[in-house]
Amino acid sequence: MLNEREPYSKRSKLPLLAALFCGLWAFVIYLPTLGYGFLSWDDPLYIVNNLNIRELDLDTIKWSFTGSVLGNRHPVTMLSHALDIALFGMKPGLHHLTSNILHAINTILLFFLSFRLIIIAETAKTRENGNRAAIYGAATCALIFALHPLRVESVVWLSERKDLLSALFYLATILSYLKYRRVTGGRAGWYMLSLSLLALSLLSKPMAVSLPVVLIILDLYPLGRKAELRSVIIEKLPFFALALFAAWVAYDTQAAYHALDMVGPVSLSTRVAVVFKGFIFYLYKTIVPFGLSPIYPYPKVASLLSPVHGLSFLIFIAISAYALYSAKKRPWLLALWGYYVVTLLPVIGIVQVGVQEAADRYSYLPLIAVAIGAGLLIYKISSSRPPIRPSSSRLIAFFLIVLFLFLSTLTIKQSGFWADTLSLWTRQISLYPNRIALPYNNRGSERLRLGMIEGALDDFNRAIETEPEKVSAYNNRGLLFMELGRGSESLADFTRAVTLAPSSPDAYNNRGLLFQKSGDMDSSLRDLTRSIELDPKRSVPYLNRGITLMRIGKMELAEKDFDRALQIDPNNASALNNRAILFENTGRRALAIKDLTAAIEIDQKSADQYNNRGGVLLNAGRYDEAIKDLTRALELDPSIPDPYINLEVAYRLSGDLEKAKYYAEIIKQISDGKRR
Repeated sequence: MLNEREPYSKRSKLPLLAALFCGLWAFVIYLPTLGYGFLSWDDPLYIVNNLNIRELDLDTIKWSFTGSVLGNRHPVTMLSHALDIALFGMKPGLHHLTSNILHAINTILLFFLSFRLIIIAETAKTRENGNRAAIYGAATCALIFALHPLRVESVVWLSERKDLLSALFYLATILSYLKYRRVTGGRAGWYMLSLSLLALSLLSKPMAVSLPVVLIILDLYPLGRKAELRSVIIEKLPFFALALFAAWVAYDTQAAYHALDMVGPVSLSTRVAVVFKGFIFYLYKTIVPFGLSPIYPYPKVASLLSPVHGLSFLIFIAISAYALYSAKKRPWLLALWGYYVVTLLPVIGIVQVGVQEAADRYSYLPLIAVAIGAGLLIYKISSSRPPIRPSSSRLIAFFLIVLFLFLSTLTIKQSGFWADTLSLWTRQISLYPNRIALPYNNRGSERLRLGMIEGALDDFNRAIETEPEKVSAYNNRGLLFMELGRGSESLADFTRAVTLAPSSPDAYNNRGLLFQKSGDMDSSLRDLTRSIELDPKRSVPYLNRGITLMRIGKMELAEKDFDRALQIDPNNASALNNRAILFENTGRRALAIKDLTAAIEIDQKSADQYNNRGGVLLNAGRYDEAIKDLTRALELDPSIPDPYINLEVAYRLSGDLEKAKYYAEIIKQISDGKRR
């Protein structure tokens, strides 16, 4: 047990005030993100369109532990998203607020962790000088961590909430463990708390598998338990058991999603070269934080004989050798380097996941080592004997203030690239043009959603030129051609997608929809049925097949498909709208009105749904209600002709012939092509 006498006053409020100041600064620089929206990159699958987290109930809790998104299983993270939806609905700014608060809390926790580690490591310092110097060091550590632009991806990208939560419990685990090692009584409680916090960290993101080794590093330095290494390891066995189980679950889930082979087969020499480059890459980006990118594309070929990878290998060996060589004089260097290497191992590329060589988000935990190192340096300068000259002290303080302001400016600028989907992928393309198809494909999808047709087509073409076998790019370009009425080109793209990926439900669904629009109902049914066979848990193919069946008069089968679509997705407004049409055509008007009312509650900006309910109300003789709905439909979209026709009938039947004549004239203008 370490000596309980510590060189600072526990009654001092200075550490708390300094920690809160650091957390507040971390929060303030991310305030602009409260005006940001959801991104089209993973956010729809994790949050916006994830029906499994719409309600915070037992079903959501069960799904969080058993379901997965994009090959990831993060129960605590998904429950945090569910809580946000329960509290804030789909207001993205408030979701960003939660992430900002979590990052600020992590900053505060890191302050106290670095403060505690400095105090433990430097017990020989005087009470007065040691306390203030430790505060300076801890504040430097916390602010370098919190303000660095490498944090932006983890904080601003809502799908990366898992980084923030995992780090929160990670830091809390270490603080709890340090308390466990330093109290004289009640140690079992702190031990169990540490174990529980590790579980929460792993349930937030399995990258926390490194934590048991990190605790052993802390045992060796600064806790000084080298003489009881056997006890140290035995003590960590429950921690290792949790970590190994989490690693197995993560690997199995990723393998089932095929995320482990997204870049294709990777040679051993390439993998090794990428690994050593990665260790140095994050250090380089910490020192030179420019050109930060959403994706750093995985190289097609890499070798330790290439200049960049070879130099990275040599730097890695040099740092490791120096840390070992100077371990007696500078044990903190070996401890920090060990922490850095160990925390990066799960994402360094030994097991390749995804298409990226590196990612800013992977640095959230590992680069704490650099921040603590910087804090320790400031501590040593501040507590030196004899003290440094006041002029030197002021110069260091000035340098640190300039550094923090510089990092804050870079972070605010970097976060702007994540403000919306177009900005994000335009940034990616500007940094790595023609390297991978994904940014072109994703930007094209966003442009298509925004009605930027020419730009979308150009992006899809570029995506296919970059990766001629990019299935999603063919699917997206096919949808664009279908919207433009270029049926033959659309069919060619969907067929190419089916050929490249015979097990793709999207390709069959899209081609089935195209056949439906062109009137080839047999082919439509064939493709839509195949899409359902490939993935029976998606609502859209059932909806589309239901429409096809309804158009060929198979009403009972169509109703079953609409019912199934709504079982899977109760908030599918289009399914409600189309089932209402079926109900009206089969004489069940009350059910039609009920479905249309539900559809309008879900999507209050759909002119089609207001027009349809207005038409049903018109048929029911409820003219005033029909006129209200039809007028609303025109307010939403004055270009569609059906509401004008229905309004003419509604006013004529209700006896308002003047207004009926007005709408009849508009209908004539539309028919003559004089009005759009």
